[in-house]
Amino acid sequence: MTSSPTLGVIVTAFDRRTYFAQAVESVLGADVGPNFTEYLLVRNFEDAVVDPELVKRGVRIVPDTSPDVGGTLYCALDHCDAEYLAFVDDDDLVLSHRWKRFEEIRALVPDLTYYHNAYEMFSDPASVTPSRSGNVSARAAPSGRPWSRWRVADGEPFLRFLADKSWERNISSTIVHRRVLERARDELSAIPAMSDTATLIAAITSPGSLVFDHEVTTRVRRHQRNVSKTTRNTRQRDLSLDLFARLVARSSGADVARDYLELRRAREAVYNCTFGRARSPAELRAAMRILQRYWKRLRRWRDIGFIGLGAVALAAPAALPALRPLLVPR
Repeated sequence: MTSSPTLGVIVTAFDRRTYFAQAVESVLGADVGPNFTEYLLVRNFEDAVVDPELVKRGVRIVPDTSPDVGGTLYCALDHCDAEYLAFVDDDDLVLSHRWKRFEEIRALVPDLTYYHNAYEMFSDPASVTPSRSGNVSARAAPSGRPWSRWRVADGEPFLRFLADKSWERNISSTIVHRRVLERARDELSAIPAMSDTATLIAAITSPGSLVFDHEVTTRVRRHQRNVSKTTRNTRQRDLSLDLFARLVARSSGADVARDYLELRRAREAVYNCTFGRARSPAELRAAMRILQRYWKRLRRWRDIGFIGLGAVALAAPAALPALRPLLVPR
């Protein structure tokens, strides 16, 4: 056993009491590797029924009253001694082989700073969103799917990989080295939203390897209130993007992060306009020019869809409501 735990698993909950016990149970029920794991529940409320049992099972309960997701990230960091931190939202589940899968990859990638696994969506009976699976079981057999390793020095191929789809989406599917968060503290501690993108941007601006795993080891719950501490407020997301840009600006050799963030901003502008959130025609046209430039450069089909949405928003905004059910997340 090392003097400090290798992995700190942090379940976060803000005001929402419905699901956190299931999330913690899935975390504790996952098979652990040979290294010591630390368990934290970072939360802004108490539960007199559940808490005593969790403490008996080795979970440390940390009170958190910070108003934004950035504050919660760093509250967890400051109360955890582990080398790597795995954040789990209170409404998600960890599959039984997640920690072992991470340990296997960590052993193969000595300079690993960021890990993101694939996930599947599910709904419970209380959900308003239909899903193919209503089962909340956290047991699953490994499938042996591949994973890919990237470094910032990989340049254009890495940017093309990131641009293909939102590889960072869902903080519950992310494990990050603590030094990545430490060097980004000034910016990320203030973010009000987008904690998943935050950890990716911080990792791209840090030395080391990033691994994107196609193995499904987390389950993401679909329901009406899908986030605990953040809202899909445009101003919150814009503020977070501004803070990411500040982090990138002070990082040397951050071309991939800078380009990916520019692309994300352009997609965000089109997406927001499509959902009726105010963006001026000039802003929308500027975003579409950026998307066209990256389309010519990267040939990612996803951005053709964003360009089409932007064109509809400019030429026939009344048609947008019919398109909204077809949209995928950013």
